[in-house]
Amino acid sequence: MEAELAEDRESLQQVQEENQSAEDELTAKKKEQNGFLKKMTLCEKSIAKKKLELDKKAEVGREALEDEIAKLRDKLSYMEKSYLIKCEEAASAIESKEKQITSLVNEISVLRTDVSQRLPQVEKLEMELASSKSALDEQYKRWRSAQENYERQRDWAELKELQEQGDLVTLQYLQ
Repeated sequence: MEAELAEDRESLQQVQEENQSAEDELTAKKKEQNGFLKKMTLCEKSIAKKKLELDKKAEVGREALEDEIAKLRDKLSYMEKSYLIKCEEAASAIESKEKQITSLVNEISVLRTDVSQRLPQVEKLEMELASSKSALDEQYKRWRSAQENYERQRDWAELKELQEQGDLVTLQYLQ
C-alpha cells in the first residue's frame, strides 16, 4: 500500500506539476492575450482616430467638391444663357439679313424689269438722236453753204460798189 501510496503521491505530484505547468502556461497565455487585447484596443483606437481624420478629410473634400460643382453649375448655367442669347441674336441677325436680301432681290427684279422696259425706249431715242444729229449736220452744212454764199455775195456786192465808186472817182479824175 505504501507502494501504492508512493505511486499515488508520485502521480499526484506529477499531476500537480502538470497542473502548475498548465497554470503557468495559462498565465503566460493570459498575459500574452492581455498584451494582444491592449494592442488590439490601441489599434482600434488608432483606426477610429484615423477613420475620424479620414471622415473629416472626406467631408472637407466633399464640401470642396460640392462647392466646385456648384461653381461649375453656375458657370454652365451662365454659359447656356449666354449661348441662348447669342443664338437668338444670330437668328435675329440672320432673319434681318434674309429680309434685306429678299428686299434687294425684289428691288433688283423691279430694276431689271424697268431696264428691260426702257431699253427699247433708249434704243429708239438713240436712233432718233442719230437721225436728229444727221439732220442737224445736214442743216449745218446748208447753213454754212448759205452763209458762205451770203458772204460771197456781200463781198461781191461790196466789191461792185467799190468798183462803181472807183469808176466814179476815176471819171472825176479824168474830167
